Order: sequence, then C-alpha cells, then structure tokens
Amino acid sequence: RGGSGGSKSRKGVLGLSNLGNTCYMNAALQCLTHTHGLQKYFRFCNHALPSSKAKGPTSRQKLLLSFAHWFERDWGRGLTAHYHSPEDIWRAVQQLNPTFQGYSQQDAQEFLRCVLDNMHEELRREGPNDLHK
Repeated sequence: RGGSGGSKSRKGVLGLSNLGNTCYMNAALQCLTHTHGLQKYFRFCNHALPSSKAKGPTSRQKLLLSFAHWFERDWGRGLTAHYHSPEDIWRAVQQLNPTFQGYSQQDAQEFLRCVLDNMHEELRREGPNDLHK
C-alpha cells in the first residue's frame, strides 16, 4: 500500500474475540465480512431490517440486527477498536439452532449454513410497497 502518507485504514481487518471454542464461527464471520455485496446490503439497506426498537424482535430479526451492527463496526466511520466481539451474533444463532449452544467446537460450514438460511428466510418476505416503484 503505497505512499498515501495518511494513516492506514483498518476497515474490514479487525480481529475477533474468541468466546470459547468459537474459532469455527470467527472463520465464517471473516468470510462474511469480506463478502462485498453482503456488507453493502447490511450497511446501506436499512429499509429491509427490523427496527432495533421493535417490541420483541424474533431470533431471526436479532440475527439481522446483529449483522447490521457487525458490518457497521467493521466497515463504518469512526473505527477505533482493534478487535470486536461477535457475541451478539453468536447469541442469536444459539437461539435459532440449539446445536450451537454451549462452548463445544462446531463446524464452520454448518454455522455458515445456519446463518445464511436464517438470513434468507427473514429477508425474503416482501418489503414496503414503495420499494417496488
């Protein structure tokens, strides 16, 4: 990265806390973090996300909100941390699939499948009518 003279951007390169045998999850999250379309969607398509003030969001909605927050922390402005904790994503996934409860080692592919399936199911519902104009 040549001589721009300014401080180097750390966007997208934050480390992850290991929450106890969660290396499988961290590996999958690193892949998702660098999936450009997904990152852009969660940062800029707020109309498709449930309100964080919604009364009693579902587990899938919590997962979506966790990812929106995740991507903003990793790619947004005002980045100050050197690492962050994926605990909100982990808790949402644990609610959706009991296989991931506890601190035992799991399979990254199974975690990724669970996350993507649940994202898809929540996001495939119809959006507001004004989006179709």
